[in-house]
Amino acid sequence: MMTTRQERIMTVSLVMHYLFAVLMILLIASCSQESRTSSEELVAVSFDQNTRALVSALEDFDKDTLYWFYAARKTPGEGGTMLDGSGLKSGETPSYDWAGAMKVKEGIGLGTVSGFSQGLWDFLLFGCKREGTEGSYSYHIAYQGEITAVSLKKGGTNAVNVVVSPVSTTEKGTLFVDTDNIIFDPVQEETTGIAEFAKVVTVTRVSDDKPQESETTTYILDPGVYRVAVAFTYVIEEETYTYAEGYVLSTIYSNLTTTVTGDLSELVTFATFEAEEATE
Repeated sequence: MMTTRQERIMTVSLVMHYLFAVLMILLIASCSQESRTSSEELVAVSFDQNTRALVSALEDFDKDTLYWFYAARKTPGEGGTMLDGSGLKSGETPSYDWAGAMKVKEGIGLGTVSGFSQGLWDFLLFGCKREGTEGSYSYHIAYQGEITAVSLKKGGTNAVNVVVSPVSTTEKGTLFVDTDNIIFDPVQEETTGIAEFAKVVTVTRVSDDKPQESETTTYILDPGVYRVAVAFTYVIEEETYTYAEGYVLSTIYSNLTTTVTGDLSELVTFATFEAEEATE
């Protein structure tokens, strides 16, 4: 028979074992939770790359510097009848194409055109550049877009928002290789005394690998994709060395200018050392 003192010792021991067991369970649970949470954390991965390169950029789109024309028709339905069924078509242009297009307004920029009957309309919008002199201007399409089934209603806002894109028609575009802003970046930090290098430009049409010719760094080209290569070269004792080179693919659009700029890092090479025993 245990004494009261022994019972108290036994009770304290059991309690200590119980608390120890509870603490171990909590510790294990805490570690498990910590591991689970860590495995679910999002991480960022950085892919290093050489940022030195040529860049090809189309001229900025500025609607306020273009001359705008539109072609309009009542939205056609089945069997050639109007979709709105009204039969009224005041405001239609002579044809629904560039040949029948009319000016949005005199001068550059967009504006409001009056005289449309109410109902559903299709619109073609042409953004143009102008050449020539007063009385003999010619207009050349640079951007074009279309929107269909626009509802025009008396008292409505009647906003016609057309998304336009550069065009690739039979008219040519311009490629300008801006060699003054294509920079040679040497590996060495000290640049004092570095020679002037020749900048050699080569332009090739991708579709048929045909070289393009120009007496300057401005090329007048058919619409399409071109490979523009630039090399920094230097002649030493009648042998040509290429110290930097790179290329970029440029898309040419009708009546728009694409410009190539950027910078190129110095090309470095290696030297393999060998030794031979001197002979007497």
